[in-house]
Amino acid sequence: MSKYLIPLFLVLISCTSSIEEESISNPVTSPTQTPTPETEIVSSNKNDGEMKYNHPKIVDTQEIKDPSLMDLLIVKQEEESKSFSNFLNLAELSEINFNDYEDITLLIPEDKGFESISNEVKEQIFSDKELAYEIVSNHILPFKFKESNLKKYSHLDTLNGGSLDIEVSDRKLIINQKIRVIEKDIKVQEGLVHLIDNPILNNKIDQDNLNAPTISLNQILEKSLIAIKMISSNEYNFNNEYTLELNFDNEGRYSGKYLCNNIFGNYQINDSGNIKMDIPASTKMFCFPPNEDVETNTDLMIEFISNNEMELKSNDGSVDEIYFESEGNKLFFKVIN
Repeated sequence: MSKYLIPLFLVLISCTSSIEEESISNPVTSPTQTPTPETEIVSSNKNDGEMKYNHPKIVDTQEIKDPSLMDLLIVKQEEESKSFSNFLNLAELSEINFNDYEDITLLIPEDKGFESISNEVKEQIFSDKELAYEIVSNHILPFKFKESNLKKYSHLDTLNGGSLDIEVSDRKLIINQKIRVIEKDIKVQEGLVHLIDNPILNNKIDQDNLNAPTISLNQILEKSLIAIKMISSNEYNFNNEYTLELNFDNEGRYSGKYLCNNIFGNYQINDSGNIKMDIPASTKMFCFPPNEDVETNTDLMIEFISNNEMELKSNDGSVDEIYFESEGNKLFFKVIN
C-alpha cells in the first residue's frame, strides 16, 4: 500500500506547483480592480418650473418687426382716416428715400396741417425739387429722439443742417413756436415717428406764410361770421346749424349765436391791430345739440375767442373766408354779407 501512496503524493505536489506557476505567470485581475476612465455625471437640482413636469420649453422664434414708415402711414390712413399724401408727395418730388436711413426721428405732418398754407405757397413748394428736399429734410432728425428727450433741448439740428427751435409750454412740446406733437414715439424700422399738426417749412417760406395778409376789422364789420373749422392740437369741424356765429359792430360790441343761445359782449383792438374779445354773456335756453361732440367743439371755440389776443387773417387776402389766429391755433370763418 505504501508503495502506491508515495508516488501519488509526488503527483499531487507536482500538480500544485504547476498551478501556482501558472497563477504567477497569468495573474487574474478582478474587474472591479481594473482602472477605468471616470464619467462625470452632471446633475442639477435647479428647478426652472418646466422640467418638474417634463414639459419642453416652447420658444416663439418668430421675431416681431417694427413696420416701415410707409406701412405705418397706410395703417393710419385705413384705420384712423388720417392722410399724409401732401408730405409723401413732397418726399417723392425731393427723391428722398426713407428706407436709406435708420435710427432717425421723423416728424410727419397730416394733410390738414397744409390747409392753412396759401395756394401760392403750395404751388411753390410742390413744383421746386430743391425746395421740396429742404422742406422734407426739415422733418428728419439724424438721431432717434423720444418726445421726452426732445424736450431737453432748445434747438435740434435737422438732416439738412437746419435747426428747429424747441420749447415746452404746459408740459407740451412746441416746435418753431407753433407746431405741436399730436402723437408721439411710434416705432418704425427707420427709427421713431412723431405726428405733428403742421408742416415745417423753411425760414423764408415760413415767414411768408406767417405774414399771410391781415384783415382789418373794418372789412368784416356788420357781416356774419360762421365758424367752419378749428385747427389746434386737433382739428374740429362743426355742424352748420349749431356752430358759432359772430357779428361785430363799429362801437366795440359783438353779438352772435352759440348753439341755440344768443351771445353778446365787448371787444377791443390793440395797437398791433389784434382783436381781444371779452367772455360773452349768454341767454339761458336749454339746447339739444345733435351729439356731444358738437357741444364740446363749440365750447372750444368760445374758450378760444375768450382767452386770446387774435390776429385776423386771410389766406388769399379776400374776406370770403378769414381766420382768427393765436399761438398757432386758428379758427376759420365763412363770411356772409
